[in-house]
Amino acid sequence: MLVKIPANRKRLLGALAAVVCVAALLPVLPASAEAACAPADHEGGDWPVYGGDVSNTRSQPSERTIGPTEARELAPAWEFASADAEGSGSYTGTPVIAGGCLFVGSSTGWVFALNADTGELVWKTKLAQGINNSVTVDGDQVFALTGLRAAALDRATGQLQWESEFLDEQPGSDIYGAPAVYRYPGGPDGENAQRIMMVGVSGGGAELGDDEDRAKFQGKFVLLDADTGQQLKTTFVIPEDEWEDGYAGGGVWATPAIDPAEGYAYVGTGNPFQPQVQHERTNAILKVDVNPSRESFGEIVAHFQGTLDEYAEELSEAPCVDLPGNPPPYYPQGLGACMDQDLDFGASPNLFRDADGDMLVGEGQKSGEYHVVDAATMEHTYSTVVGPPTALGGIVGSTAVDDQRVYGPITVGGYLWGLEQDEGNLAWVSPVADGAHWGHATSTANGVVYTIDVPGTLRAYDAATGVPLYAAPQSSKVGANLGGGVSIARNTVYAVHSDRVIAHRPGGSSDGGEPPEAPELPALPEGQEAVVATQPGSVFTGYTPPVVPVSVSGSLMYTNADSLLHDVVASQDYGPDAEEWCAGYPAGRCPIVWSPLIGQNQTTPVLGVENLEPDREYPFKCSIHPGMRGTIKTVS
Repeated sequence: MLVKIPANRKRLLGALAAVVCVAALLPVLPASAEAACAPADHEGGDWPVYGGDVSNTRSQPSERTIGPTEARELAPAWEFASADAEGSGSYTGTPVIAGGCLFVGSSTGWVFALNADTGELVWKTKLAQGINNSVTVDGDQVFALTGLRAAALDRATGQLQWESEFLDEQPGSDIYGAPAVYRYPGGPDGENAQRIMMVGVSGGGAELGDDEDRAKFQGKFVLLDADTGQQLKTTFVIPEDEWEDGYAGGGVWATPAIDPAEGYAYVGTGNPFQPQVQHERTNAILKVDVNPSRESFGEIVAHFQGTLDEYAEELSEAPCVDLPGNPPPYYPQGLGACMDQDLDFGASPNLFRDADGDMLVGEGQKSGEYHVVDAATMEHTYSTVVGPPTALGGIVGSTAVDDQRVYGPITVGGYLWGLEQDEGNLAWVSPVADGAHWGHATSTANGVVYTIDVPGTLRAYDAATGVPLYAAPQSSKVGANLGGGVSIARNTVYAVHSDRVIAHRPGGSSDGGEPPEAPELPALPEGQEAVVATQPGSVFTGYTPPVVPVSVSGSLMYTNADSLLHDVVASQDYGPDAEEWCAGYPAGRCPIVWSPLIGQNQTTPVLGVENLEPDREYPFKCSIHPGMRGTIKTVS
């Protein structure tokens, strides 16, 4: 039987929740630990950015210790969990290593600096919103994309140095790539030298939203001054004077690759949001001028369009709809929702040179093709089909290159492949066996290719043959891995898996163990009028119940029994900007109901129920797993 919460207890609960909300939204002063970074210089090299270097090769040329033989002996040397440092959140990027420290950003906005050799905490800083990819280290700063803002932290202390204005305010916009930094050298004596940060903006939420938001959303990228956070240039993928023709979409949700010698950046774009009208810059690779001394600074100077989306013309007037339940993977959204194939460029591009020394750009597409073009002219060099084209992918996880081959994943079927660089001939195919190897990037070093799969198994392959060398679960404490990556530095292989960072060396100290049994659903607090819950595996099944009846004069509690963090956030309806949780949202875009992200066996009030009108339905979602959807149905 449900018992009503006394009024005084409700007020106390609300006050405590408000304190939690404010704390979650405001940057927290960095906390330092007794540990320090390891010695900066190491023969095994660094991995300071998502792609290992600004060219996004995802390779480590300095690795000379761990080869195909030694990779068979890998084992965990140390493990760090967010909760170990009284933080929270999971990791979906690639850990970065620079100057003796490892840096990661979590889905709840925590940035952690760890001693790269021991895993000991050096500092931690809480930012206002979650981080969906890797942080970037450049010079003495750590850059993070927190929600729809960019932020800079002091590399030594974690102190927040600047936070930008919102980079976009379109309904349903999001940021999934990592920041890329170009160092403009200036004149002969270094005058006017400047660091330019490039950030892509995508629209997964818009593509899952109503038809109006979907039809209006425009993908873009923003160039900022990395020293101040000032926005220097915003460029839409589709020119503004062509929007009236119905063009939309073209989100930029990958991490750009940069050619520092020439001052150009390269990045792929997503599908059209109205596929009946396909702009030439959607499903394309863009070449962008990032040199501030040129008149074309910030402009798209050339592009290559990959395989076009196709759709059923006889259904061209039908509304766009989402698949029932929106099964995983959730991003990119849409998944053929407009009778199209949804063939984004979601993997990050690679820059590498051919046998003649000419720069090439290669990028995988969800069509299952790896395209290579001339970086100077953006003319097509070759394309190789390595897997089936589907809305799920195709190639979604980022690819890696060394001096001989390109390596990448395929979603459907779950396998890796290797291509010979010169002509794109398929060298090998090898199973990952996780069924849908979706957003998981590949990395390579010293003749070994690495990836981490959905169940959280680190896998190593012989780069020449594709023969599997190593496979071991990463932790007995966590569940599914939804997109973490692998980096190689300091003669160590680092992998992220859910809320863990795990370092591996030949002859490590642990074999990882077996996955645990799912925990029982925790008991709910007594006295609430309505309850919504997430059970183990809810990332695949959604909320329980999917439709929650709520009295407009009552309250709603949310409890989480899943091993992943979740929350309850209104997905289409906005409330007063004065609410405590609104600081992380643009004006007029504050969700009408909201809860903080909570972990396993935690319960929290859903705030804002008093703002709801009777006899209406209010859709909601999980902010970091946006495919999880539910509906609040208010009753008088």
